[in-house]
Amino acid sequence: ISAGEQPYYRFKLDDKEVTWIDGIKGKISFKERAFSDPVIYRADGSPTYSFCSVIDDIDYKVTDIIRGEDHISNTAVQIQIFRALTSKLPKFHHLALLKTKDSEISKRDGGFDIRTLRNKGIDAAAIMSLLARIGTSDNIEPFTDYENLVASFAMSKFSQSAIIYNEKDLYNLNHKIIAKRSFAEVKPILQDLNIESNQDLWLSIRENINDYLEVKAWQEILQGNFYVKLSNEDRSFLKTAAALLPQTLNITEFKIWVKKISEQTGRKGRELYHPIRLALTGQDSGPELSKIVNLLGYKIVKERLYG
Repeated sequence: ISAGEQPYYRFKLDDKEVTWIDGIKGKISFKERAFSDPVIYRADGSPTYSFCSVIDDIDYKVTDIIRGEDHISNTAVQIQIFRALTSKLPKFHHLALLKTKDSEISKRDGGFDIRTLRNKGIDAAAIMSLLARIGTSDNIEPFTDYENLVASFAMSKFSQSAIIYNEKDLYNLNHKIIAKRSFAEVKPILQDLNIESNQDLWLSIRENINDYLEVKAWQEILQGNFYVKLSNEDRSFLKTAAALLPQTLNITEFKIWVKKISEQTGRKGRELYHPIRLALTGQDSGPELSKIVNLLGYKIVKERLYG
């Protein structure tokens, strides 16, 4: 200091053993001299994370700290800082790290954070349902009402072993949850994603999509132009279907239409429905055709059938 250098400050650790009962891993002990005294105040005058987080936890009266097991050594240090500043310790729970089948999930690489998942069209309830149960012995179920999820939640249920995260599980949950969402529930979500929709479109496609981004994809299918390569035989079949198309396209008229097509062409099942679906949507699968023709309307359906 007398030479004009700016000092930094360390917290002096005790030599005694630090022990706590972890909410997931049970008893954990550290001989504190396995670590050097942590810097709590840098030379530029800024405090470090380890010190700031303890101050915040005390000020906000945090009762439980839940974080990854890679922070266990930080906890051993922070407990001594807690004890120097207050007599009350929060409860600590260290979760096993989430991993994919290939590797650990990296915050630096990104892609698994909440914001990214929401921008991919994942419902918040799907994220909650998965994270509250993944790594426990409880079945992973789609919850939209959190009361039952909260009632069954306990940190002690989480495994000490590495937790395998499979994005397919998240999308399966998402599919089940959004299939039951009303348009009033999803309208603000779609607006946040800059997707315009209406109730008729939503109710027609919600059971056949896996995420909210597919709403935009189906809008483009219904409103855009495309060409599907079909055999001459299928093209001839579609012209027959177009000639029989009724002006009114409700479910009752749709059934009558399909019956007439079958009687005139001899086609049934996939042989009948698949060429019509391809001509109308360009897709091998999707919402029920009765809903598709109703959304498109008589003029567009006829144009697409004639190709």
